[in-house]
Parts: sequence; structure tokens; C-alpha cells
Amino acid sequence: MITVLSGSNKYGIRQSIDKIVSGFDGHAERLNPEDMTSATFADVFSGVSLFADNRLVIIDHLSDEKNGWLELEKWIDKDNEALHVVLLETSPDKRTRTYKALQKQATIVDHPEHDEVALISWLEALVKDQNIDMGRGEIKFFIQYVGKNQWRLRNELDKLQLSDSKVTEALIKDICEPYPEASAFALIDAFLDRDIASVDRLLGTLQLTEDPYQFFGLLSSQAQVLLAIIYAPSGANIAKDMGAHPFVVKKLTPLSSRLGLHRVERIVDVLAETDARMKRTSDPWFELSTAIKNLTYLLQ
Repeated sequence: MITVLSGSNKYGIRQSIDKIVSGFDGHAERLNPEDMTSATFADVFSGVSLFADNRLVIIDHLSDEKNGWLELEKWIDKDNEALHVVLLETSPDKRTRTYKALQKQATIVDHPEHDEVALISWLEALVKDQNIDMGRGEIKFFIQYVGKNQWRLRNELDKLQLSDSKVTEALIKDICEPYPEASAFALIDAFLDRDIASVDRLLGTLQLTEDPYQFFGLLSSQAQVLLAIIYAPSGANIAKDMGAHPFVVKKLTPLSSRLGLHRVERIVDVLAETDARMKRTSDPWFELSTAIKNLTYLLQ
């Protein structure tokens, strides 16, 4: 028996493999794909274990090894009820003969990333199971603030559970680490509110977790979207025209009204000056942090 667990949702794949391992009465074997030779395949598919009646063999990303992937094709149709081979793959090439053979003989379970609707349902079940006092509105905000990565969501939900308090948006902001795009939104909100403490806290977290140039690029792209929202004629599809995510446009639209053209142009000017300084400095986070803190005062 062969099972292929594929897809970009690493959390989902981990849950699936944990379920398979927990249901197996014995010790699961993990094999390195780089070590898979003809002899190794023969041992796996034809060999007999001296220590157990059944075998569970897990191979991670075998498709990355061309020779091993080709060799697998020879063994796919070797039916062995005492053997369960699990292949963990992110994006196997579906054009290969090996994959096409697997489609006919193996069980393939795809694990795509969840959309927001699926994430809400998943979190509602977790919240109920763990007795966390968290409403649907807070769950939606939690996803927007933390991001859609299930590992991050699960880890941050554990923090909320430890607080043993009713979950509110304020508690989420206080306890959880925002993902980069949410951090950019939060920074804009913080410097508009002249909340220096929040600005310092967010910057401190970002310096530990994010690349300064990538985060600056994110801030710059959001400033461009803000400018586009203000200048765009009524009915314009900004997300489509700029290649921006619709959620970003939706989130920034009320901010554009709050800021107005003059202040958005000042943000763009400051970021342009910061870009030039960051290209010449050995401490890009210092320049970026200084620019954001200056905006806290300039935009009043």
C-alpha cells in the first residue's frame, strides 16, 4: 500500500502523517531519499522484517531525487499487504511516469492551503474543543492579524488559551505576533494614533523576525496602493489594475480617507528618502525604524 501526502499545507500534511503513525502498531521507519537505491527499494518492497509483521515506511520528498523517483516506478505495483509506504511531497511533477503510475495504484491525498472560510471553520472547532471564549468576529480578526498559516495560527491560539481570558481584538493585538502585512497595517494605525509604545513594540518584534528590505518593500507597496485609492476614478478596480490583493485594498481604503492626499504624499516622500538611505547603510533597520518614528510626528 502506498499513500502520497502532497500539497503546500505543511500543517495538514503533519496532521495526516501523525494520524497514520498513531494508528500503526509498531515503529515507523523514516528513510532518507538520498539513500534510496535499487537495493533499498528491494528491501522495502520485498524484504521481510524480523521484528514485526507489518512495516510503515515514510520517505520525505523522494521526487527531489531523480534516480530514486524513477526507481520507484518499478515497485509501485508490488502489492504487499504488510507494507505501508507513505510519500511526503510538496509539489511532485505530475507529468512524470512515476506520478502517473501512482495515480493508478496509490492513494493520493492533496493538502492545499485553506482559504479563509475553511480556516474559520477549523478555528471554530479548535476554539470549541479547547474551551476558548472567542467569537466568530474575533476569529476573523485573528486570521487577518496573524495570517493564514495554520502553524502560526495554532501557536498563537495556544498563547490566547494560556491567557485564560475572553478573547478580544485588544487581547489578540497584545499577545499575538502579527504577520508582516498585518504588522504594516498595525504600524500605520499606531503612528496615526501617535502610539509610540505600540510602534516600538511592533518594530522590536519585526527586527527579530523579518528582513528589513522585504518589510520596507511591503510598506512601500502599501503606500502605493494608498496613493492609487485616492487618485483612482470611481469604480476603478485597483486590486486588478495594480496586482494587489483585494484584502489589502479593502483594508487600506478607509485609511486613505482618514489620511487624505497630503499626508499620503508625505508618507511616499519619507519612504523614498528612506529607500535611498537604506541602500547606503550597514544598519537598515535603524533607518527604517527612524523613518517610521518620524512619521508618527509628521502626520499629526
